[in-house]
Amino acid sequence: MTLARHRRMLLPAASLLGLALAALPARAEAPACSPAPPQQVNGRATYELAQVWSGVRTEMGAARAPSGQLLVAYYDAERWMTVAALDPARQQVCRIRLPSRFTGWDAHNDISMAVAPDGSLHIVGNLHGDKLFYAAGRADDLASVKPAPMVGRDEERVTYPTFLRTPDNTLLFFYRSGASGRGTWLVNRWQGGQWQRGAEIFAGRDREGRLSAYPDFAMAPDGTLHAAIVWRRTGDVATNFAVSYARSRDFRRWEGATVAPQEAPVGPDDIDRLDTPGPNKGLVNNPRLVLTPEGTPVVFFTRQGEGGNDAIFAARPEGRRWVLREVATSNRQTRVAGTGALPRLPSMGVEAEGWTARLAANLPGRPQQLEVDLRTLQARPAGDNRRMAASSVAPAGAGGISLPQGLASARVGQQRVLQHGFDGEEQGRLTWFAQGANGDRPRDCTPQAPAACQPPPSPLRWTAP
Repeated sequence: MTLARHRRMLLPAASLLGLALAALPARAEAPACSPAPPQQVNGRATYELAQVWSGVRTEMGAARAPSGQLLVAYYDAERWMTVAALDPARQQVCRIRLPSRFTGWDAHNDISMAVAPDGSLHIVGNLHGDKLFYAAGRADDLASVKPAPMVGRDEERVTYPTFLRTPDNTLLFFYRSGASGRGTWLVNRWQGGQWQRGAEIFAGRDREGRLSAYPDFAMAPDGTLHAAIVWRRTGDVATNFAVSYARSRDFRRWEGATVAPQEAPVGPDDIDRLDTPGPNKGLVNNPRLVLTPEGTPVVFFTRQGEGGNDAIFAARPEGRRWVLREVATSNRQTRVAGTGALPRLPSMGVEAEGWTARLAANLPGRPQQLEVDLRTLQARPAGDNRRMAASSVAPAGAGGISLPQGLASARVGQQRVLQHGFDGEEQGRLTWFAQGANGDRPRDCTPQAPAACQPPPSPLRWTAP
């Protein structure tokens, strides 16, 4: 029986959800509540939610419950994963601590959150090749959130948890099982109040040996999932060697714009190969994929340009081939090598609106704000100086938070809150301060940064939209 047809017919989905959540182990603490009066900061209502760990920046899980409460999952000052529910109308915030403690220094250990169409809440985090930590409950009942297995297999070494939603409102969960350079990618579906295994989608081995995929996804209105992928051979970022593209409707058969359908799991030889610079060419595993209004994929990626300096390329299919264009170039070459979360690598943010992509080219030595024509891949300076929403650097005074002295590579940052946690309308922004990446290693206290090894907690504030 296919996953699309697999339904329990004895109870409605809401009842199944209740039974599934009731069966979760009761290991979380009871919620504790406190007043949360708003402050006016730069003319906007701002609420302080918690004190959070600032040793290294990780993304938080955040969404809006159907009841209107703001939900945020974060690492508290003692590094425990905690979920807060803010009720702006009652000016009250309640918090529940989950039984997962962050070591404090691995910048990969982001938290992801999703509110499903049936009102269930899903939280995943504190992962970098670790056993899956997953908690679920009802989005309007913080006390119901409890840890549990997901499908119960291929969950021992999990990284890069990613929630997506199909046009028919099916919640999907993607992740890598295994390690960098030797991991496969899987997808699960939330159906009938429980998770079901969808498919193994990206292979952990090809004809030359082990590898792993670093994908970026885009869901089209017709239900086609598009993926741009950087492939790596080992845990060293220097072994990134190729950029690919593929799309699928059922995750079991994948095709490219120029390649016939192939059965999953697919590797770099099975799908479109956009570019193969090979190892030690500055290819960073941060591809970005956008779709044009007519559904054509455009892929952005960073590697060394023609002159050897850091560059950003854009690629789109034309007929039976892919066309590449260098759209941004730096005046220096970054050494792209090493393991763990590395600071100061070339990076970018991309947002598409119509036939234009706004590109925040974070190239060391030459950061740029550009607009790229998705028809021609021609780039021009952005018409204004507004900061892209994808940027994580907060403008001065955001949230009323200032940066304390004594930290290393620290900054005040912000994160958008989206309605469902991963998509939907913006629901305001979170602001806090934290230190930057350090190869996933603990910081040492130094005369220049005497608080780096024992950083003070940061206030976490939410500013209403």
